[in-house]
Amino acid sequence: MAKTNRPARIAIYGGTFDPIHLGHLIIAEDALQAAQLDQLHFLPAFSAPLRSRDAETPATDRLAMVRAAVEKYPHFSVDDFDIRQGRRVYSVETVRHYRAQFPEAELFFLIGRDQYDQLNDWHAIDELRKEVTFLCASREGNQDSTPEVEEPEDKDVIFLPSRRIDISATEIRERAQQGASVRSLLPAAVADYLDQNPLYSRG
Repeated sequence: MAKTNRPARIAIYGGTFDPIHLGHLIIAEDALQAAQLDQLHFLPAFSAPLRSRDAETPATDRLAMVRAAVEKYPHFSVDDFDIRQGRRVYSVETVRHYRAQFPEAELFFLIGRDQYDQLNDWHAIDELRKEVTFLCASREGNQDSTPEVEEPEDKDVIFLPSRRIDISATEIRERAQQGASVRSLLPAAVADYLDQNPLYSRG
């Protein structure tokens, strides 16, 4: 992307990524283009604060899969900040970490529609809204990326046009447990990793 005098536009894309799949990369690519981002950072979570199911796959494996998936994308990188804390990390903690690293940057936080629907339940959401612009895209099989009503307080949320995505991490885990192939749903490097480390197959 062309160099300009404007502040760097950096997006944070958090998730359990259990596993990272082609749908995640499609969303990231679409966000990169639509929001004219300079960098997009994938942050695998140690565990997700608002999820009833904690990630069962070891963080080291999920981190390795994300690194393998994005290795060839020049504007993508992987940050293990959340995992290094060894506990659940609230998004506001991650954003404070980024603000300290990039004090002049324009920060974005990429979320799915499922997360948007829970946004007001997030810890310290008022601080988050001041620090970042949310980028909302559908994912995990939810195709409705446009909310029925855009409330005035959501001026800090950009709803992204996104391609149809019929892939979910839950489906991938279930298919792998049943012995079905999941290679077509994954980046090749992640499929190779799972061939060598059958994390989701029944032992």
